[in-house]
Amino acid sequence: MIERAQSILRCWPGTAEAVACHYQELVGYSDTDFARLTSFVSWLIDNRDSCLYSRQIPLNGIHTKWIENHKGILADLVTCICPQTSQSGRDVFGLRLPPKPVRIRILDPHLRSKVGGLCDIAAPVEQLASLELPARRVFIVENVQTGLSFGELPESVLIMGLGYSVDIISPIPWVQIAECIYWGDIDTHGLSILAKTRTFLPLMMRSVLMDRGTLLAFSELWVEEPEQCTVESLGFLTEDEQDLFQGLRTNRWGNRVRLEQERIPWNFAQNIITESDI
Repeated sequence: MIERAQSILRCWPGTAEAVACHYQELVGYSDTDFARLTSFVSWLIDNRDSCLYSRQIPLNGIHTKWIENHKGILADLVTCICPQTSQSGRDVFGLRLPPKPVRIRILDPHLRSKVGGLCDIAAPVEQLASLELPARRVFIVENVQTGLSFGELPESVLIMGLGYSVDIISPIPWVQIAECIYWGDIDTHGLSILAKTRTFLPLMMRSVLMDRGTLLAFSELWVEEPEQCTVESLGFLTEDEQDLFQGLRTNRWGNRVRLEQERIPWNFAQNIITESDI
């Protein structure tokens, strides 16, 4: 093991902290994995602007699963050797990230005619941003199955399944000018995602079915939130939403109470969604 540490330090003198941090991991490495580790780090240093995806790396034995299994020590070594600010569309190693598709449903037949009649679309955000979709309302929902349950609604588009990655839609022009309505789970993370959404969309963006009344009306459908949001207070929430968040966080109604949006009876939810004032 001492020889391995010395070998790394001879090649890259600034990696002492990373080597010490991952000492026990290096002890367990086979000779094959250690050779792969050093060859991959060398390649990354020499090819910081390769513009390759991880599966395109021209090294024997290096593949996506191997990189994922050894990501911690690899990232620490590379960061010590050549720290760089993160680049858009790149991972910690400088490799290209596959574009994350955003899934939308176009709920209005007239709007669908502008994209060849397609209703359900998953595409990179840059392509969605280029669409001409003069939607008056954009629904953002956390759960894909909930999004698939929506029927036709005039002048409306729905975006689904983003979770904490919701800010990926911020560059889409037709989202920025529409009336946006967010619907997620009633739990601490659902309200945290709502707050995050309001950081890049207007504060008047409304939530729906994320209120104390809805929570208490369906107490028989509650489950436990596996792990609550750790922050004590969220910005960008209304007074009622903030009170709901604090009630959930402090177990006011029970231990880690959670009402998942898909558990709300669809007839009830649909009536709220299609009310004339929404």
